Amino acid sequence: MKTITQKIYTFDELDKDTQANVIQAWREGNDYLFLNEVLTEYAKELFDNHNIEILNDDFRLYYSLSYSQGDGVCIDGHFEVLDSDNNVTYNIYRRQRGGYTHEHSHEISIYRDYTDNEGNFIQDEEVDCKDKKFIETDDFLIELCQKIERYGYSLIESENEDKTIIENIKSNEYEFFKDGTIYTGL
Repeated sequence: MKTITQKIYTFDELDKDTQANVIQAWREGNDYLFLNEVLTEYAKELFDNHNIEILNDDFRLYYSLSYSQGDGVCIDGHFEVLDSDNNVTYNIYRRQRGGYTHEHSHEISIYRDYTDNEGNFIQDEEVDCKDKKFIETDDFLIELCQKIERYGYSLIESENEDKTIIENIKSNEYEFFKDGTIYTGL
């Protein structure tokens, strides 16, 4: 039988160059697994703050935040907005389209429900894409996507800071071989 002994190091016990390599490898290998949940909750909070109701479970948030052309955030779902000043309810259907995920990669349809001057209830009247309300709604949803995108990039930048990476390594009590390879507890 042969016994092999390996020395295992905490992050602080590694030399400075190896620590720098560990930090860089962590940064390059980070999949940001938390990002989808955090951005989705943030988007729902923004909708709630602007009195936009998400009507069913098909709400989706598409994003690509890798600092590349075509990156961004796209919101997909069925939403309702009440214009109480004019007693009109707008139903908004927004769908991601194409291979991109930025704020402009969508199709949008808007329908309104209201009572006309004669007291007739009008339901699902399509709003023309040249209508002021259509343009305002589309522009507003694009702004929300841009806001979510900025928030996502700020989370990524924070997650990539040396201090945050070191905190993650230490809080998870990772150990390393001398060359900086993570020890997995053979």
